Amino acid sequence: MREIKFRAWHKRKREMFDVSAIQFREPRFVVKMNSLETYILDEVELMQYTGLKDKAGKAIYEGDIVSNGDWEGEVRYSEQCVGYEPFACDGEGDHECHYYWGDYWQVIGNIYETPELLEKASV
Repeated sequence: MREIKFRAWHKRKREMFDVSAIQFREPRFVVKMNSLETYILDEVELMQYTGLKDKAGKAIYEGDIVSNGDWEGEVRYSEQCVGYEPFACDGEGDHECHYYWGDYWQVIGNIYETPELLEKASV
């Protein structure tokens, strides 16, 4: 069974946090970052763990930027493939790249803390 966990990018603080709990309270979801801090969902961008690890054993989340040495792409959920795929943009739109996972990929950043990695990849 795949482990279900999240991390969150706090939009105002511009920091990444591990999510310890998500509470469903009316009228909004509340995201608990640690035992001391809670935020409403509008303040953060949630990223789900894919259940996969890179070649260094690092957990891969939605929004991560991965590399195979020749190519970089953002990890997104693909409804077509019913799973997570790395995507790249070549300036004419997004293109799915179907590669196997496992030790083929390495997490090199994410779309919030290191967006320049994708800009470089799309040139």
